[in-house]
Amino acid sequence: MEQIRLVDDGVGQDGVSDFATNMIKGYLLEYTQEFARRHIDPDLRRRFVVERVRFDFNTETWVSGTYELPFLDPEKTGASTRRRNRRTDVGEYVLLTPTDLLSRNDTFINREDLLRNFDKVVKSCENENLRAKINEYFNKKLMEVEGESPRLEAITQTLWRFPDLYELYLKLKEREAQTANRQNRDDVDYITTVFVTRVREIINELERRTDFYSHSPDSHGEALKRVWAFKRYVEDQDGYRVINRRGKPFSDEMEVQLFFGLIWYGTTFDVNREPNNGRGPVDFKVSYGRDKALVELKLASNSKLEMNLQKQVAIYEKANQTQKSIKVIIFYTERQEARVRDILKKLELDQDPSIVLVDARDDNKPSASKAK
Repeated sequence: MEQIRLVDDGVGQDGVSDFATNMIKGYLLEYTQEFARRHIDPDLRRRFVVERVRFDFNTETWVSGTYELPFLDPEKTGASTRRRNRRTDVGEYVLLTPTDLLSRNDTFINREDLLRNFDKVVKSCENENLRAKINEYFNKKLMEVEGESPRLEAITQTLWRFPDLYELYLKLKEREAQTANRQNRDDVDYITTVFVTRVREIINELERRTDFYSHSPDSHGEALKRVWAFKRYVEDQDGYRVINRRGKPFSDEMEVQLFFGLIWYGTTFDVNREPNNGRGPVDFKVSYGRDKALVELKLASNSKLEMNLQKQVAIYEKANQTQKSIKVIIFYTERQEARVRDILKKLELDQDPSIVLVDARDDNKPSASKAK
């Protein structure tokens, strides 16, 4: 299945993940039902009619099924009426996945990896005549191709001309199978630490030490209150240790967004993560009916931060028909802090109340337990 990623760069890891999930949907439903019956309280399970469980090749139709599954209570998760009705009036069902099927990063076999290791793949060809023809063709195309990425285009054309290169690449990856398995285990351990252990820690801390989970009367107030409560927790109450543990901060914005979304529970507002309303996704939309606010989280290390601050949220505001937006920027080092403050000053946004900086540095603050 991973070989689908080799065909075209338009086939991304999300597409492969969705395809794989649909292919094994029946297995995942059975797995979840068995686990739920063994380990989950009956009050937290419901029977759901699930569509498109498997394909009947005799009738050439998709077949539905009924399963007893864990569910998310819409009253406790802030799910919108639209989302509740999509499943059932008791909430949305949850599918569980065996950890040995999970991968944090891209698929082990993917086009980007093939392009990156093209030279290594060619060298692995034991047929000297074929290897010589491949090198000759590639060098010829490299001289002919014009544009921003001549090497990439030359590699692409060479792959089309010599499809045997795909088989050579697959053989190389087969030799590295143990590495892939070990990396997947490490990735699952990382996800468990960050998005289970750390999320539990921060939820307990936020409930105990802040007003993060109190409610505001409007979407912008709700979003801003939680952003500032999160900021105070990170900066003043050792919360930076959770998202920057032992000097190892979140490495990309997707992790920051997921982490922030997980701790945003227990609200009567509808919180949609990365809603795409025609102009690209924004990280969060907080709404109650027509009352909407947007929240975007960025890392100060983002190379396109300045451009993003200039244009992106304004486009999102127009697409979502709201003028309420909050931009949260997290920095981990003194250098990142200086960079983001310089950008804000340059754009004359340094006094903008809708931009909230979160200081997650581990080198400029004493422990809250020792501070006097």
